[in-house]
Amino acid sequence: MPSCPVVACSLLARGSVGWKEDTRTEWNLSVIACLRQLREFARSTLYDLTHQCRVLMTRQKRGFWPRLGNALLVIIFLPFVLPLALIALVLWIAHRIVLYMLIWLLWLPKGKHILLVYSDSPMWHDYMIAQVLPLVEEHAIVLNWSERSQWPRWSFRIHVFRWFGGDREFNPLVVLFRPFRRAKVFRFWSAFKDWKRGHREPVERLRQELLSAL
Repeated sequence: MPSCPVVACSLLARGSVGWKEDTRTEWNLSVIACLRQLREFARSTLYDLTHQCRVLMTRQKRGFWPRLGNALLVIIFLPFVLPLALIALVLWIAHRIVLYMLIWLLWLPKGKHILLVYSDSPMWHDYMIAQVLPLVEEHAIVLNWSERSQWPRWSFRIHVFRWFGGDREFNPLVVLFRPFRRAKVFRFWSAFKDWKRGHREPVERLRQELLSAL
């Protein structure tokens, strides 16, 4: 597996002198593959640790001896669990740092510091197109969730979306990137749920917060 910090440093060095388009594409694919491996290893490690903890915690505790047995198991496995947890944490942090570095290097110099995700849902499509997209269109990378079947598998923008969007309320979504600062995420899903019930204020308030942050 390629070293992500080495790849990032190489990207920074090349970025100062300019790339040809084919070289940029080749490095993008290498970096995405590296980031995917880091993410999958961290996820699998954390999943295994969580599963083992749940097994121990959900076992029925009947009397003193079962409790003592569980305590001994924890003591026995702790020296093995802690290093794995530390490795997973380090990989997660490394992945996050490299991802930010690549966004600052590849997107921000082009004036692209916003990621906008929406879909063709009648609940929010027209509003996002008419009220949100014009605010960010010039500086945004735009993804349509309804067209995800056509998304390329090895795409940096898709990887960024999955990392910052997560598994909850990821559509509609606006992510604002700023140099050397944490990304600011605006999740519109809950606000549009209120919109559906006739409450427009949460959506308008979130739009105003986005406008103020731009």
